[in-house]
Amino acid sequence: MSFGLVKVIFINRAPFKRLELDFKENGINVLSAINGNGKTTILSHITDAFYELAKKVFHNEFEGKENKYYRVSSALYNINSSSPSYVYLRFKYNNKNIDYIDIRNNCTKEQYDSEITIESKIDFSKIQHTLSSANNIKFWSLDDKNIIEKEIFSKSILTYFPSYRYETPNYLNDPYNIKLDYAIKSKFSGYLDNQIEVVSDLPSLVNWFLDVLLDMKLKEETRLFKKGNNILPITIPPEERTFVWDNLNNIVSSALSSKSYNGIIRLGIGARNSGSTRIAIMNDVSSNTSLCICPSIFNLSAGELSLISNLWRNSSSSR
Repeated sequence: MSFGLVKVIFINRAPFKRLELDFKENGINVLSAINGNGKTTILSHITDAFYELAKKVFHNEFEGKENKYYRVSSALYNINSSSPSYVYLRFKYNNKNIDYIDIRNNCTKEQYDSEITIESKIDFSKIQHTLSSANNIKFWSLDDKNIIEKEIFSKSILTYFPSYRYETPNYLNDPYNIKLDYAIKSKFSGYLDNQIEVVSDLPSLVNWFLDVLLDMKLKEETRLFKKGNNILPITIPPEERTFVWDNLNNIVSSALSSKSYNGIIRLGIGARNSGSTRIAIMNDVSSNTSLCICPSIFNLSAGELSLISNLWRNSSSSR
């Protein structure tokens, strides 16, 4: 008995406007691309599907996170946030198609049928109600009272060794953010025999980064000192005021250089209530035009985050 992925479709799901890949059944399939081209995104969506499949039958494994996705569902991950995005996966099990769909933002039957064009796809009527009420859905085509799900996990090993073993990605939901634990515990029924995901961090570096901004702001202010009976200003050269900030922007620009943006790549800072979008990646294409190319620094690829974090960490320790 074999269980394997044979097709993936990504539509409007960052970083893909549209992507379709076919995989060899029972073969070794390799994804190869430079940083930021979506390798981790593809693998994480496959892993997300595995978790949704396992959740249906291994209830004890998901105690406390029954209604939590592995991958956060958010319009932030849509290239066009006002349009629906789709991830469609087709697996084969014993020569039978088993499909999985992940949709963010409501869509009509006409939109669904025009975007997902493979034969024998999941019928829109099966997902319409949940999608309409929740504005998102993650759905497997299986409806056999969990018999096949149990077979798949008992006769196959579905395991993911993530690239972010040191950098946790923004899409990972809190209940799935594994803390290292070396305790040895007895196994009980209702748990997975093999964990799906086998697992430094950017948030702490972002705190340091915000400190750099405060330092720079302090240096912009005029400070005075007393010399004899005179009060004199302290003059700080412009290059000293912005030295660390400029280096941080150079690091970000270098990490994204493979994408060949025109103009200047830099960090953009939002208001305190901006949440995860407070620190964005901007592209100054001219002196009067700046485009947001990534709404949150945490939404960069795993490879880009690792590269930036390591360089920032070295910059921080060398201060």
